[in-house]
Amino acid sequence: MALYKTLLAEIDCGSDAVFKLLPTLLATQLAANPDIERMLPKHGIACSWGTSDLQVRPLSVAAWRAGKAGAMYSGTPAATYRSSGTTSSDRSATILDQEGLALYAAALKAGFRATFGYSAEPILALMPDATTAPESSLSAMCDILGAHFVFGDRWQEKLVRQVAAVTEPLVLFGTAFAWVHFLDATSGKIDLPKGSRLIETGGYKGKSRELPKAELYEALAARFDLSTDDIWSEYGMCELSSQFYSQGLGRRLVPSPSIRSVAISPITGAACDPGEDGLLVHIDAANWCTYAVIETQDWGNVDARGHVELKGRAPGARPKGCSIDADSA
Repeated sequence: MALYKTLLAEIDCGSDAVFKLLPTLLATQLAANPDIERMLPKHGIACSWGTSDLQVRPLSVAAWRAGKAGAMYSGTPAATYRSSGTTSSDRSATILDQEGLALYAAALKAGFRATFGYSAEPILALMPDATTAPESSLSAMCDILGAHFVFGDRWQEKLVRQVAAVTEPLVLFGTAFAWVHFLDATSGKIDLPKGSRLIETGGYKGKSRELPKAELYEALAARFDLSTDDIWSEYGMCELSSQFYSQGLGRRLVPSPSIRSVAISPITGAACDPGEDGLLVHIDAANWCTYAVIETQDWGNVDARGHVELKGRAPGARPKGCSIDADSA
């Protein structure tokens, strides 16, 4: 299909021209699954990414939990990602075919390049590998990036040994509570090669001892003899194909090239002014197998640059996330 090939090419090169394709993408998705139309609000949100007077209508994340968000899915699964942070049995699920998985991988790599450049540092992932956790989008993400997984019995000691053996910069990628487990199980300073960085993702979901983000970053910086600016945060979810990143403390999430966000009023559904809090809506051009516009039940705001401040779940929303497996350490 011409649309898919153009999408893949634009996303692969990290071009925001991909948003010119949004009207065609959304129309094609609605034609593929007319049931989505009945779940959308009547009035759209005015956006101007790559086109004029674009109106997007968000689909609630509840549709993913109900298994009703499928769009251009061919029926032959290549990967299934589920939100493991929800406590109910009807967890959100995204099923990707080969085309959807290729777009996911392209968006992931383009976002990583846009954030960190064309770096070739080895990545150590503090989580189960993609074979052990096949429904974890986070494990899949690290697998696509070529990470080496450090997990299992006494994984904290394994990580210390592996770090001690390297002489070139590396990336350590772990969930917030995996980092808490690491801090609790180890002691003393750990020297990292200059230019190394840490990436933290996910919340606690009430499953481990919690540390406020500032306290966690300061503890990690002290343990690894880093600045807090050497610690990055990644934000993603199983319903999205694209990610966000922020550096250090007190900074907003910066979107990958294939995703844009807007906050909307929970009362009127209209777009909020820049910096005004509301329900977050993400427009993910890499969401091929499911609908590309999702209202996530997260609360926050978007500034004039498109950078996102995430303030947590909207009142009454269920907890969710893809990092809960790391708490089994």
